[in-house]
Amino acid sequence: MTTEAKIKLKAVVYWELVFDYDNSSNTGEITQSYTVKISQTSTRSTFASEVSTTTIDTLTKNNQEVDVGASYGAISANVSASWEHSEEVNNMLEKTTQTSTEDTYTVETEETRSYTIGPGGMLSLFQKHFSGPGMHVAFDVFTTDLELAKERTEIDIDVDVEAIRFVREIRVVYTDIMSEAPGDHVREINGKNPDINYGFNGKFVWLVPEQTRKTAQALTNVEFVSQAESDDRYWDLAAGAGGSNRYLIPVYDTNNKDKIYELALWRSDSYITHDKVKAAGWSGTTGDINSGRGGTYLNLVWNTRHAY
Repeated sequence: MTTEAKIKLKAVVYWELVFDYDNSSNTGEITQSYTVKISQTSTRSTFASEVSTTTIDTLTKNNQEVDVGASYGAISANVSASWEHSEEVNNMLEKTTQTSTEDTYTVETEETRSYTIGPGGMLSLFQKHFSGPGMHVAFDVFTTDLELAKERTEIDIDVDVEAIRFVREIRVVYTDIMSEAPGDHVREINGKNPDINYGFNGKFVWLVPEQTRKTAQALTNVEFVSQAESDDRYWDLAAGAGGSNRYLIPVYDTNNKDKIYELALWRSDSYITHDKVKAAGWSGTTGDINSGRGGTYLNLVWNTRHAY
């Protein structure tokens, strides 16, 4: 399977009419004031969908192997540095390709400008625009040149792409000493102790994510349960500590296209609410893993990406 690729997306630069004023029937000059918007807007989901679709089409046309179960995402994207508006557009592309819980990125300012049209004169004002997949820019560039305003130019967006790695499974690893912790275990977001059994007797308990590029195998949710009965289908998070059995239950909802790709632990002295999790930039959370046994509050949190 091809896991990395380079593709091109198409954008267009054009001029859009702001106003068209006819003063030909008047003998005096007139001043017109207009409020114009200079803006950047991008929708990450629209851009990401186009990236995935174009990648599969490109690989197919080039007779490269495509795994139909994979979803492709942008690593980076840019327009040619020689283009006069490259810095502005590339800054927007950088934000568009970043994973974020916010789907839409918008920056907008307004300016009021005045134009004087002489006796018997006519004036048409045009603003320069850029439009691409999920992106639009209204530049701070204007013209009254009717011939220039007819120009329409295609721009290539060069995109580096990879097949997205999602979390397939959360493996639980037990060790007798902390120094034996697996190198790829899930970290705590503030650098606190990531041992699930920290503060209790028993084994050192570590969470290790197993990854997949097949979206059908990816986790969509994780539930936490604490119960007296043991369940051999899952690993006990409280191994050797006594008390209730504590399990993480994986959820695989094939109808849910938002798949988990990133995990972290969150240890806190105060209760971790869903609002706190969202405000910190995470997509979801379990309940408190230490519920009913004291100690700090401990949640598993995660981020998702949409699989196109």
